Amino acid sequence: MNSIALSNTPNITDFFQPPAIGMQPTAGDGKDFSSVLSEAMQPQDQDVRISAHARQRMETRDINLDKEDLEKLDEAIDKAEEKGSRNSLIVMKQNAFVVNIDNRTVITAMDASHGSNQIFTQIGSAVFV
Repeated sequence: MNSIALSNTPNITDFFQPPAIGMQPTAGDGKDFSSVLSEAMQPQDQDVRISAHARQRMETRDINLDKEDLEKLDEAIDKAEEKGSRNSLIVMKQNAFVVNIDNRTVITAMDASHGSNQIFTQIGSAVFV
C-alpha cells in the first residue's frame, strides 16, 4: 500500500518574521513612559514644567494655558525665585497654581470654583499675575 505523508503541517518557525531591513531595537534610557510623554508634551521654549497630577487637575477643571499664559507663569516663577521662594502660590486669571520654584514645576492647579474654602500649606510666597 501506498502511504501518504502529511508534511503540510506547519512548524512554529514558519511563522517567524525576519526583522525589517534597517530596523534596530532600541534600548530604554531608564525613563518611564509617563516622564517621556510629559517631556514630549512640554513646550520647548518654556522652562515651566507641569506635573502629571497638575495636568490631570487642569484637564478635569477645564484650565487651559496658552503660550502667553505660560510666559506669564514663567515670569512669576522668576520673581518668586528672585525672592528666595521654594514653593509658591501663583494666582493668574481666576486660577491658582502651586509651583515648586526650585524645579519650576506646577504641582497642582485649581480654578476659582474649586479654590473656595481651600487651605494652601507649605507655601512660602504668593504671586498675583
